[in-house]
Amino acid sequence: MLVSPDFLLQNYKTNNRKTSFDIIAICASDSDQALGYKILGEQKFKDKLRIYSDPPGPKIGNGGALLHCLNQLRLEFGIKKLSKLRILFIPAGGMSQRSPWLSALGKLFAVMPTVSAGCLDMLDIVTALSEPFAQFAANAGVGCCFLACSDALLPYKFDSISLISNSTCSRRLAESDIVALAHPTVDLSLATGHGVYCVDVDQGELSNQEDYRCSSNSFTVLDCSRVLQKPTIAEMRSASGLIDSTDGSILIDSNFWLNGHFIEALLAWRDANESSMAGVELDAYGDLLRGLGRDAHLDDYVNEIRNLTRHPSPSTAARLAQLRTSLFELLKGRQLKLCRIERSALVHIGSTKEYLNNLFQPIELARCFSTAAAPDSGPILVTNSRINIANGLEISSNGTGSALEFCEISARSCRIGSGCLLSHCRCREPEAELVIPDGWVLQTVPLLAGAGQVTWAWHSDDNPKQQSLTEAKFLGRPLVEFCHRHGLPLDEAEWSGSGSLWTARLFPCDRTWTAAVGGHGQGDQSLLTTLKLLRWSSESWRLVDWLAEKPEERRLMSMADIVMEKDTKALIEFRMTF
Repeated sequence: MLVSPDFLLQNYKTNNRKTSFDIIAICASDSDQALGYKILGEQKFKDKLRIYSDPPGPKIGNGGALLHCLNQLRLEFGIKKLSKLRILFIPAGGMSQRSPWLSALGKLFAVMPTVSAGCLDMLDIVTALSEPFAQFAANAGVGCCFLACSDALLPYKFDSISLISNSTCSRRLAESDIVALAHPTVDLSLATGHGVYCVDVDQGELSNQEDYRCSSNSFTVLDCSRVLQKPTIAEMRSASGLIDSTDGSILIDSNFWLNGHFIEALLAWRDANESSMAGVELDAYGDLLRGLGRDAHLDDYVNEIRNLTRHPSPSTAARLAQLRTSLFELLKGRQLKLCRIERSALVHIGSTKEYLNNLFQPIELARCFSTAAAPDSGPILVTNSRINIANGLEISSNGTGSALEFCEISARSCRIGSGCLLSHCRCREPEAELVIPDGWVLQTVPLLAGAGQVTWAWHSDDNPKQQSLTEAKFLGRPLVEFCHRHGLPLDEAEWSGSGSLWTARLFPCDRTWTAAVGGHGQGDQSLLTTLKLLRWSSESWRLVDWLAEKPEERRLMSMADIVMEKDTKALIEFRMTF
């Protein structure tokens, strides 16, 4: 039986989120994000849910988070029971700077409309699409830790019956230390941002060997000889066993799982190297998988730092190289099997543009997700919102469609451009006339301790990580020009250090803007005030003058401030009113 995301999601929803995993473990970047994930998941999974925050201090990466999670589970269950559990591990921490509408709550709060099960958040979708692999582990009688992506979707169709059967093919997977899902693609440019797998023998020859393919030919088991991490196209073309000679395809990575017996060995390694791990960023893909395979070379990556989220100090870089060397020794002789799923894809929603494109463009994802099932939705998708526009909602029909989620808008008129995303925005002013230009992303966030609320705005082309003052753009225009227009000072010394667009204080906040639900109130002024930022030359309104009117009540906030001061419970409570 060929299962598809459409089938899995419908079955998941119909069976009240029943799953074969024993534990749903989510990694959060801090205690506040962990609180949000707990609220999101506790009613769905009850005693199966575990939320772990990264230890305080520098980021430890998804590899460090995996080790931290497994160690916490070992403390709870003991190593023998742990090695027999079926664990779904979802690393979902981070600031989500490329998808800032998820920064306040986290990646798993992203909502996708589905053909068969209505609107589901990413926690539901990830769990549902991982279910066949939990069933496989249960049938094989093995423990496993299945590492899933929190910002990617896996449209696939394969024979789940063959996967859980006691065939030679499924036994090869059950006996392997690590099994990785592999997705064929002919797009080499896509592969430059992923892990890429090399295989021992010609893939065309393997397709004719019964021991290596399932009976329905929907997936093939391959021996991986080497793993490349974000290689250049030239590196891919020169690597042995990488490009399939029959169709020019390569295999890119997504999810993978660790066998229970390997978890024991990995935790023993963690214990022996614990003192060296403090403040070191480990990548589950780049540092764990790259050490596997007959042709793995430590020299390829032992000193590599290009994929780290921050530049390490010399001493930290030395400890990272030491850990990689030690881990490479642990991985020698270990098996990495690939489960090549013939009809599959890997679709990222890690940025605003990726998210909107996948909602509206007729790509592979649209077969099971998105608005492809509702062609009359036109250029806008409205989910979980209350919209009352007296003169009707005017939408641009040019370019990418726009989306509204968890919004409450009552106004005289509202014109929304293409490629916009409005999240948790509220305006209940019957006489208001709203204009949202192309490419704007807006979100209203309540703040802790009665500090009001703030509506931030970006253009989808803005780069929050931009640290060059002269190159930074805000709302699609040079930041220097914006600050000059609004009378805001620019501290060049701060920007030459650790400053960035993410830490620039640009968004108006008034403590009297309350986030109370129901009726009219000052809270509606948050969105209306931020929308004034687009009026570069049409009026004399300036932020410096607005601040001076009520200096004790008003201030400007950065995205970094908003993430630190957000009221997670209030934001989730607002979502729950829809």
